[in-house]
Amino acid sequence: MPVFQADRPMEGLAYNVELQEALRRLAPKERHIILLRIVEENRFEEIAEQLDISYSAVRKRYERAIKKLKRDLADKGARKDERSFSCL
Repeated sequence: MPVFQADRPMEGLAYNVELQEALRRLAPKERHIILLRIVEENRFEEIAEQLDISYSAVRKRYERAIKKLKRDLADKGARKDERSFSCL
């Protein structure tokens, strides 16, 4: 997850705070899958095995969580340019 944009560090830091808040608003199961996928860079197959759920369940939860994050960030007025959602 990028911490900030080098050309606009203050905006990047504000976005990082917004992203962290949006992550906290996710259900624990959704947040866990997001962190396993994005932060730890696990493949969906690995996540499914770790959580003892099907591959399709992992994909579905991940897709739903990403949609929620994007919607939440957009609703909170986060920057909507391409870089804003680059980690999602």
